[in-house]
Amino acid sequence: MCNLTYFNNQFRFVFSPNEQNWYTIHLNKPFNKRFLIGAGQISNYVNEKNAETVLKTAEKMKTDKCTIKFRKYGKIEIYVK
Repeated sequence: MCNLTYFNNQFRFVFSPNEQNWYTIHLNKPFNKRFLIGAGQISNYVNEKNAETVLKTAEKMKTDKCTIKFRKYGKIEIYVK
């Protein structure tokens, strides 16, 4: 797996949380519908195993956009810069 600066330079990760309550309680931040996150911050929003899945998917992308959905957390959209 490549380093995180490669992912930040090549891709954009947009996180859309599922539930406003979970997001507000666990992260103590105001609720936004969608926002950009860095490659190193993915594990803060979805667990460590899911973060690895997101980065592996980004490595194997053949299109400009890919969406990964997680039942508990929400979805992450990956865009090629």
